Amino acid sequence: MCRLLAERRALTRGDGELLRLYATSWDRQRQADAAIQIEGIVVQYTRLDSNGQPHQVEKPNINLAIAERAEKSMVAILDRLGLTPYHREKVKPAAHEVKQDFPKGSIGWLRQQMKEKEQNVRSIN
Repeated sequence: MCRLLAERRALTRGDGELLRLYATSWDRQRQADAAIQIEGIVVQYTRLDSNGQPHQVEKPNINLAIAERAEKSMVAILDRLGLTPYHREKVKPAAHEVKQDFPKGSIGWLRQQMKEKEQNVRSIN
């Protein structure tokens, strides 16, 4: 997803948390779907009646609700990132960072130096 957003020039630092939430939802959906594949869409549960006697009842698998909630969350995140047909045109490309020249020794200059060092470390790793 990051590669696709970067190609569209729509990836920003602010997207990190949305991408983390998407990954979490994706993982939940995959786990719930795997459980559904094993257990089935409808499963039997044991319920006790008013006399305390157990009875088997068929109910939808509880993993269906988990999968559906995760899927809704994923679609909402895709919408916000502009990765659905409806919202694709609504996301504007990110502007390129403009490098400012700060006076040497100023706080802006120090921050710029630190940022450049961080970027160099990231590119090495």
